[in-house]
Amino acid sequence: MLTVPPLVPHGFSFEPGIEGWVFTVLETHLRQLLAGEPALRQRLARPRQAALAGAAATAVARAARALHEEFAGAAAWRALAVDAALLRLLVALGRALPDDAPPAPGRAPERALAHVQRFRALVDERFRQQPTLAALAAELGITPTQLNRVCHQVLGHAALSVLHQRLLLEAQRDLVYTTMSIKQIALGLGFADAGYFTRFFQRLTGATPTAWRQQRPAR
Repeated sequence: MLTVPPLVPHGFSFEPGIEGWVFTVLETHLRQLLAGEPALRQRLARPRQAALAGAAATAVARAARALHEEFAGAAAWRALAVDAALLRLLVALGRALPDDAPPAPGRAPERALAHVQRFRALVDERFRQQPTLAALAAELGITPTQLNRVCHQVLGHAALSVLHQRLLLEAQRDLVYTTMSIKQIALGLGFADAGYFTRFFQRLTGATPTAWRQQRPAR
């Protein structure tokens, strides 16, 4: 069993014949589901690797299978059932995880991680207003210089990149999943005009929003 929380660089290379599941959950959704259980949320907040056996292995396997089946199904109240199955899996994981797992080697200090996690949460809440880094840093109780330092330490890039990547992600979602015009998307993301948005998008992707949309048909 592997648990990989946000901000932990990772990748997988699977041997032939490997069987199992990889579940990816939005951090914001996970926070909502576990809002009333901070102890479980904290228990799952570190990267872990554990070989399971006995009742713990059975419980995790059954919960994972149930989540996979609900996610692949189309029965009534599917979203509610998926959340219920996900909660079951999270509880099974929390119970199965060893108590003495040390922090991963080379991992950023807990204080830096906490600042970056809170910063990313603020960006998720307010990216459409395009807040200044100074305002976000002040809310965290640190200076913009300190914010940049912890972002480099934890993420490997500047704080401004976090905001820009969040704006880009939402722009790409709007381009693929909506029929809004480029101007509507730009204004909805807090850009003063479509021209500024187009230059921003092209600088990060190498293509204009219109060209990028044409290359990816709506789903």
